[in-house]
Amino acid sequence: MDGPRPGPRAGSSVDDVLEHYGVRGMRWGKRKKSSGGTSSKSTSDAKNVASSRSKVKTGGTKTLTTPELQALVTRMNLEQQYSNLVGKEATNISHGKNFVKGLLATSRNLNEIVSFPDSPTGKLIRKHLS
Repeated sequence: MDGPRPGPRAGSSVDDVLEHYGVRGMRWGKRKKSSGGTSSKSTSDAKNVASSRSKVKTGGTKTLTTPELQALVTRMNLEQQYSNLVGKEATNISHGKNFVKGLLATSRNLNEIVSFPDSPTGKLIRKHLS
């Protein structure tokens, strides 16, 4: 039924019209499978490097061609650089986390100091000092 859609009936207002522009036969809550974009599957580059690594494990680097070895070394360098960068971010986050913990502990101590004179112990000390 791909023919023209019937328009609103005569005498009806725009608010009375309900139209659906979705995909015919599509179930609610279901998504179409995307043809592009990123996925969690390995790329062809990563698969080639994985096969090169397995060749190196069995027969050493002499079993690889020059382009395979170059691709393997490049990929390993990139992975190492990425892990170093991620490690630095984690270090910066932990420094910030420790700073906030110390700040909160200090503010808690200040609140205890400020409220001490009104505590029972503070009142007792004030009574004996007066």
